[in-house]
Amino acid sequence: MTHQWNQGNREGRAGEVQEYINANWRSNIPIKRMAADFGMDPADMERMFRSATGSTIKHYIDRRKKEQLMRLLKEGTTLGYEIGNRLHFRNDEAFYRWVKRVFGVPFKRLRTSTQKVHPQSAPRTSSKK
Repeated sequence: MTHQWNQGNREGRAGEVQEYINANWRSNIPIKRMAADFGMDPADMERMFRSATGSTIKHYIDRRKKEQLMRLLKEGTTLGYEIGNRLHFRNDEAFYRWVKRVFGVPFKRLRTSTQKVHPQSAPRTSSKK
């Protein structure tokens, strides 16, 4: 699917790319294919996007994945491999490596640090007399 660019400024074009990414970030579309879909050179598209948004396309997509991951972790019911599947990683190992790279900690530690803290029961008093 090729997109027709409007003849607007770079920010307008970057906005079109950003809308495309927002609609398709879970699809793991390579930047080369995105650029081809927009009739652009990948390096030119990357430069234009970064100039307009302050972020590379990869970092922008990673940020979207991080937001979704944190939302799922806060719910507390989804297993790691399920989250990886929802974020469309090719396999569990790729997901766990991504978590380590992006957050700097293993998935298990990230999960533990984001789980809701439940108040512990008040200490019981002894009934001995």
